Amino acid sequence: MAWRRRAEPFSMGDGAVSVGGDANAPISATYVRTQYVLPPPSAPVELPVWGVPWPRNPNFTGREGELAGLRERLTGSAAVTVLPQALHGLGGVGKTQLAVEYAYRHRGDYDVVWWVNAEQPGDVVAGLAGLAEELGVAVVGEAAESAAVVVGLLVRRQVVARWLVVVDNAGVPSELDGLLAAAGGDGHVLVTSRDARWAGVAQAVEVDVLPRADSVMLLTRRAARLTGGEADRIADLLGDLPLALEQAGAWLGQTLMRVEIYCELVAQRTREILAEGTPVGYPVPVAATWTVAVDRLEDPAAVGLLRLWAFFGPEPIPDDLIGLERRGLLPPSLDVLAVDLLAFHRLVQKINVLGLVRVVAGGVVMHRLVQAVLRDHTPAGQRDGLRRTVHGLLAAGDPGDPADPRLWPRYAALRPHALATGMVESDGEECRRLVWRLAWYLNARGDYPTSLALAQSTYQRWSVILGEDHPDTLTAAANLA
Repeated sequence: MAWRRRAEPFSMGDGAVSVGGDANAPISATYVRTQYVLPPPSAPVELPVWGVPWPRNPNFTGREGELAGLRERLTGSAAVTVLPQALHGLGGVGKTQLAVEYAYRHRGDYDVVWWVNAEQPGDVVAGLAGLAEELGVAVVGEAAESAAVVVGLLVRRQVVARWLVVVDNAGVPSELDGLLAAAGGDGHVLVTSRDARWAGVAQAVEVDVLPRADSVMLLTRRAARLTGGEADRIADLLGDLPLALEQAGAWLGQTLMRVEIYCELVAQRTREILAEGTPVGYPVPVAATWTVAVDRLEDPAAVGLLRLWAFFGPEPIPDDLIGLERRGLLPPSLDVLAVDLLAFHRLVQKINVLGLVRVVAGGVVMHRLVQAVLRDHTPAGQRDGLRRTVHGLLAAGDPGDPADPRLWPRYAALRPHALATGMVESDGEECRRLVWRLAWYLNARGDYPTSLALAQSTYQRWSVILGEDHPDTLTAAANLA
């Protein structure tokens, strides 16, 4: 077959290595400090070269749109193909598995498919040097120079004309030792990262959770005994996160645990149940995907803010809940953020790089499973205090008039967090006031069934914890009437 050919020995003219986009340009000092004569290949290179350490996931489900879009962007118009692709998103959302599946599906379209792990400093150089060894052009004892040599070959399309290099789990955006500049035409670079800032150097594509139908299919593939309804219930509980679904399917497929018991454990012992087993194609269990990232943080304020957000609901958390008027409500480690909004937003950026939250218009979102694991990861002695802090911040964000339509968007943003955090149980007067104002807001906007349900549950709960004659209980009764 044509693609199973042996590369001929090659020459770069005067022997100088070049890593620039111009085949006739001199070497770039950015990547290699010295010029040297390129050694001839140590042996003829048999193509194709396959360097993907991951097995293909037999349970890979869905993502057809993402795969088709990725292929189109890599092979479409010249204006698009010069751009490397960067898949970013929450840890556990399936970025690596998407890249693995793309590599296997299109391995016949490339002379070289090479995988570079990039989690630690120096990994990119080591990975590219490994490719230089595979192609027989490595400089013995000189990893950086070997990496520059192979980048130069990729730029010039020498030895290989069609190639794909996947850089997995990349951190801070960079030029990847010249690799990004080599992309274009039939040479493709695919990056996976939790850091959305790769949009500055590549075409960034956010990878989201699975559609519900794909989640159900994945679960029933891994655990054939599940009914469609049971799989749907589990998918909803796990927020359609692929890594969690894979682990849940494996666990339920290998044990006799009933679905209702599994769901109870997810709700009550999230971190423990999500540490049971390592899913196929993943290096660590679900819970460790997030807790390891937190444990590696050396910034107490970043850890504190992550834990604080974990005690909100899974809907967008308004960023203006932290501001000058919130001073005194935050824990001591975070109180500085109330007086220095620049420090706050710097911290948000630092956390966003970890892939534990998504920045959206007006706030941040943390997946419900991440929240549950991080709540359990929080020392027990801090949990009640963080919950009270959340209630205090929500109460301070009360705009004050539930009958004013201009304020309804604000109440709509506060309501899911008030409900998710059990604010009706709060012993703070301001917190209870927000709860009944939320019922009034729902009534004012015409959502009578939801308003009635909230008013009923509030009255019933306050009757028990405050007493029938407490002023707030009487207010709740009046609202209900």
